[in-house]
Amino acid sequence: SSIASSETTHSEELLCFNEVTLRTPPRAGMLQQTLCQDLSLQLNAGQSLLIIGESGIGKSSLLRCCAGLWSDGCGEVQLCPRRGVFFMPQKPYMFLGSLKDQLLYPNVKDSLLGDAEIEHALRQVNLHHLLEQHSLEESKEWSSLLSLGQQQRINFARVLLRPDTQIALIDEGTSACDPGNEALLYRLLRERLAGYVSVGHRPSLQQFHSHVLYLHRDGDAPNEPTKIEQMTMQEFQRRYPSLAFHG
Repeated sequence: SSIASSETTHSEELLCFNEVTLRTPPRAGMLQQTLCQDLSLQLNAGQSLLIIGESGIGKSSLLRCCAGLWSDGCGEVQLCPRRGVFFMPQKPYMFLGSLKDQLLYPNVKDSLLGDAEIEHALRQVNLHHLLEQHSLEESKEWSSLLSLGQQQRINFARVLLRPDTQIALIDEGTSACDPGNEALLYRLLRERLAGYVSVGHRPSLQQFHSHVLYLHRDGDAPNEPTKIEQMTMQEFQRRYPSLAFHG
């Protein structure tokens, strides 16, 4: 069986899980794991969600489920129209081509944006120095020329240059950025988008999200399905002070 996917029915709804059970994809010789069971949640415009939990517990799998990339299980995921969704992996896709093409991806051919707008987006994400070293038309192997942190900032500039984007799904998308740039990037997202969902290990990410999905296992029953708690960020920090960010 597979998880049904559809568009949200109300404009203020960005993401809805309706009794979703998610399993790992079937692989020969491997037992399928149930990552979550009967999960229901709703993310509305103006809200942001941080998925928190130890390594290997299924945070990125849940994000892939949001994006429709993993669908083994049952229930329904509703997401705002596809053109309004931008998935941001830890290592952004870079390719041989001009700097301009990197920034316009995935709409390289049909973008009507002018150079001034593209240069402005680079400045917004603190990559103005690239304009001093390269022209927008210059073709390079950017994945080897730019550090991972710079590539991640390129990805945020892509979001700023996509006027249709409503929600970003961010999988460790600032893991290679310093705290100052991370704060800057999330501030830009908050100003630009209706909402976003993030997976990340840094407690500092808590500053930039209104809600939490906390995944954890009972130490006495490691084979039981993962426990998932939904709450506001304030409630999470009050209930789990040892996990809370203290800036």
